[in-house]
Amino acid sequence: MSKYEVRDYIDLWTYKFNTEDEAREAIHVHANSLGYTFHMETYFRGNSFLCFYDELGQTMTYIISKC
Repeated sequence: MSKYEVRDYIDLWTYKFNTEDEAREAIHVHANSLGYTFHMETYFRGNSFLCFYDELGQTMTYIISKC
């Protein structure tokens, strides 16, 4: 089974997950707990970039990549 790594460059945390779905769910929970709302997801060079924003328009991006 592939492992997936999630990186967040604002809080500088990195976690590993067994599936991409687990990684995606953890991202949504973390972002929502910080007051961020999901905006969009894009793909680039095999990585998924999930973008969120808060009430002030600040953005946070999480990256899901295969390990």
